[in-house]
Amino acid sequence: MAKVKRAAAEPVVVAPAGRPDWIVVALALVGLGIAGYLTALKLGGNQAFLCRDGGGCDIVQASRYSLLAGVPTAMWGAALYLAIAVLAALPRTLRRWQATFMLVSAAVAFSLYLTYLSVFEIHARSFSRRTSRPPPAIRWPSPSI
Repeated sequence: MAKVKRAAAEPVVVAPAGRPDWIVVALALVGLGIAGYLTALKLGGNQAFLCRDGGGCDIVQASRYSLLAGVPTAMWGAALYLAIAVLAALPRTLRRWQATFMLVSAAVAFSLYLTYLSVFEIHARSFSRRTSRPPPAIRWPSPSI
């Protein structure tokens, strides 16, 4: 019987792992800090810094949308930011980059959904809209006519 020659197996080329993405790690840690702060407020029943009684942030924190499966929504965000920070701190591979991208995409979609709920369902004023203008004492006086 004739022997069949097998082609030599081609060497598997493994791309070297990339460096960690420290910018993404830093941004995720900022998000983790904010989400952790909001989680502590929700669990402690405290009021947010720069938030007046009955303001938009109080309305959002008291709404039924502030809990997801019995857990504060901000705690889910903190877990997500932590996962993104860990993935970004590891040497970058295609698989890790894809996982990070999918987590970030899901987070952006969920944030857009929560923003929609805040504006159209809860009817709460945005924190950034209130803080983007100076308080009345700092505004220029209106001209008298």
